[in-house]
Amino acid sequence: MMIVKPSLYRGIEFVCVTDLPDEQQILLQSSPQYPERINILIEGEIKRNCIQYPAYAQWFQDVYKTSVAQAPAVKQKEATKPDLVLQKA
Repeated sequence: MMIVKPSLYRGIEFVCVTDLPDEQQILLQSSPQYPERINILIEGEIKRNCIQYPAYAQWFQDVYKTSVAQAPAVKQKEATKPDLVLQKA
């Protein structure tokens, strides 16, 4: 669970979604509107599906960390459920 370091181009700090770890990419796909995606023209090539770094860092803190922190608790809770067996009388 690490935050990715930003790329820098002409004073714009950003990350490309495709450069993020798989877990983060999957979670970002479930919220395509947040944080806002941008395209950046770098030396004639358009980098698509990028996020400005401050917005990514905020998303990481608010959404990703809380989602990952809750996942083990859910698994643990499910594991403690007793097996119910119905017996015919």
